[in-house]
Amino acid sequence: SLLYTIKFEHSTAATTLHKHMNTSLYANYTEFGIHNPAVRYTWACYGTFNILSSLLGDTIILVASVKYHAFKLHKTIVAIMQHIAVCDIITSTNLILFIASLLAEKNILGDFLCYLRAYLTFYSFPVSFYLTAALTTSKVCLLKYPLREGLWTKRAAHKTCAAVWVVCVLNPVILLAVDSSDIQFDYKECACYYAFSADVWLFLKPVLGFLTSLLPNLIIIFTTTWLIMEARRVAKRGREGLRWQGLMTVILTAVVYCLSVLPITIYHIVGDFVTDDPGGVFHVYFYRFSLAVICTNVMSNFYIYSLTVSSFREFLFVRASRLRSKVLRNL
Repeated sequence: SLLYTIKFEHSTAATTLHKHMNTSLYANYTEFGIHNPAVRYTWACYGTFNILSSLLGDTIILVASVKYHAFKLHKTIVAIMQHIAVCDIITSTNLILFIASLLAEKNILGDFLCYLRAYLTFYSFPVSFYLTAALTTSKVCLLKYPLREGLWTKRAAHKTCAAVWVVCVLNPVILLAVDSSDIQFDYKECACYYAFSADVWLFLKPVLGFLTSLLPNLIIIFTTTWLIMEARRVAKRGREGLRWQGLMTVILTAVVYCLSVLPITIYHIVGDFVTDDPGGVFHVYFYRFSLAVICTNVMSNFYIYSLTVSSFREFLFVRASRLRSKVLRNL
């Protein structure tokens, strides 16, 4: 019957997932689990702080920019900042799933959420990389070609960001096409991830790694360096009209981003050469440290904008004052 077929397919999928999990190098909780409750709860508190900072901060960014036009920056920059905020909110959902598994000390997500977490990771991070690259590149163009500023419209920025969202879908689609059930759960990061077990990944993984990670990071490093050098050159000329708030916002966003991805980049570059101790300090503890650092990129934008954009800071002050007055009146 149809019902029996559905149950059989579901059971087969669950068995496949369980088999993959058991073959994971880090599937042994006794050896790789976080046994110290203090460490586990510290991780959970740090993750919760990241989630709240992203969900609340990025929601405020979206409301302030869309409804109240609180960012007195170029429209192109603001549009890209909105897309980055949406991407950070999506990425923060991965942290929620991570904390659930961390506190339970095992995978309690079920097949659907386990698969969702794994594939969402390989979608949201490339989107974040390319949106940041679009932010720095746009600022370079605005600074380099000030007379063509009118060509960089909000509509063009949204189209560019939409293209990033669409193209990056290809990454999880390729993963699904190669082996949709190649999902593992390991205690190194207390999360489900795509294992790249198929032989084809020996050739395909470096290509995807270059397109989804290395290329946008090279663009960010190059444009940020050029942006800093150009800003210094323009400042020495004393050219008026240079939008320092927007410039500092973009530079600080890019610098925080580069610092946040540096440890995980080092891990992936050096990791293949550290093969004698897969359960040692580098592959477990440094990897966990890398994950903690990269999370700062998800939550940092709200604090960066509050520091560098005076109009946004004034918006927050006014709203906070009104909220405080309303609370006092109701007491």
